[in-house]
Amino acid sequence: MGHLFDDPENQAHFFALLAEDLVHMVLLIDDQLVIRYANVGVREVGGYEPDDLVGLPAADLMHPDDLALAFSSMGDLDTSVQRQLAGVPIHVRLLRKDGTYGPVELRGTTFLADPQIRGIAVKVRRADTRAHVDAFLDLLVTTDESEASTVLREIAAAAHFELRASGASVLWGFDGSRFTRVASFALLAEAEALLRAADPSLPWLRAAAALADREGDDPAEPFGPNTGLSVIAELADAADPALAALVTRGMRACWAFPIPTPGVDDRAVLVVWRPFAGSPSYTMQHTVVRYGRFVELALQRWERERQLRHAAEHDQLTGLANRALLHRRRSEFEEGPDGGRAYTVVAVDLDGFKPVNDRLGHAAGDELLRVVAARLRHTTRHDDVVVRMGGDEFCIVTDAATSPEDAAELADRVLAAVAAPIALDGETVTVTASIGVAVAEPGESVDEALRRADAALYD
Repeated sequence: MGHLFDDPENQAHFFALLAEDLVHMVLLIDDQLVIRYANVGVREVGGYEPDDLVGLPAADLMHPDDLALAFSSMGDLDTSVQRQLAGVPIHVRLLRKDGTYGPVELRGTTFLADPQIRGIAVKVRRADTRAHVDAFLDLLVTTDESEASTVLREIAAAAHFELRASGASVLWGFDGSRFTRVASFALLAEAEALLRAADPSLPWLRAAAALADREGDDPAEPFGPNTGLSVIAELADAADPALAALVTRGMRACWAFPIPTPGVDDRAVLVVWRPFAGSPSYTMQHTVVRYGRFVELALQRWERERQLRHAAEHDQLTGLANRALLHRRRSEFEEGPDGGRAYTVVAVDLDGFKPVNDRLGHAAGDELLRVVAARLRHTTRHDDVVVRMGGDEFCIVTDAATSPEDAAELADRVLAAVAAPIALDGETVTVTASIGVAVAEPGESVDEALRRADAALYD
């Protein structure tokens, strides 16, 4: 029996079938840059029928801002350059039949010298996944955690397109019973509303619980869907009525994949909603693991940023805020509809610290400062700014004391807290404090109020 390609007609038939069966879009563009052939892949990529495109100028399909890139790349497709650029795609935006532009990847091969073809064959495939991953990486390095939802939405979008989903979500911010942060793409409102629920039977909460049960195991072990930690839920069988009701909206399955976050005090889950029943294939499992790594990367980056910011804005010895944090937060007190909020600055200078430090040593002196710092925190509210200014000097900025009477009451509480006996190295020592108080004038800056409070220390 002869080989398929022994017969030229069989060979031509094979390649014709191959071209028509591709999910990628294949175009043949002539030397006037007019489309002369389009395969059925145009349905998947652009929503067209092949006959819609034949006879159109190729430029009509591209975003105007991408024309220079596309046509300069076509100009490079001579024989010598083509060999060097083999396999190197270009990325442009393609006009879809619905009038929107979508990211695509183009690869061209020139047949201009072939007298029977005289054209350029262009393979086009959707690049939604690549575009969203690129956007994720760009946002991750150019924004901070305040844009977390925007950043992680790009991963949800990439998963949505690559896994042919009905929507996808990244969940994080676990508070012990539910997820408080959600970044979704192309998801029905009914499904989105369920993601913050606290019902432990929901797939994503079951996945989070499974991951928690594995805490302490080897962190290097891959956490893919094949580890037994993921939850694959057929919505038609779901116990939750709201979850089961999504079947009527075209959803058939919910895949919940827990994401390990070493070094981050949080849990995260990637949720993929599918229009078909069934479990993820082996290839899909690896796709999920890859996107899970991206989420892990983002959460770890933001955790490191928090740690660095905390170290930069807090006193290493006492854990109190330092001048840098006071500088950042002063706008909270200075800005407002009437020129700023009412607030008070209290300056605190310890009396008797140096003798204790000289007699008992620096370690005892450090412990005394830590005790005083803790007492100042306990004397004030969580939202107040308690700062170690340096040495044995502290200050408090609060909007809870807005009158001279309130400020005097706060000063009395601070004096009493500092003066309480302190046990150090088997001894009981006592220090006192000098207090300076400044109730801020309307529009007065924190720096000005602090100078007045410092001056009041010596009145």
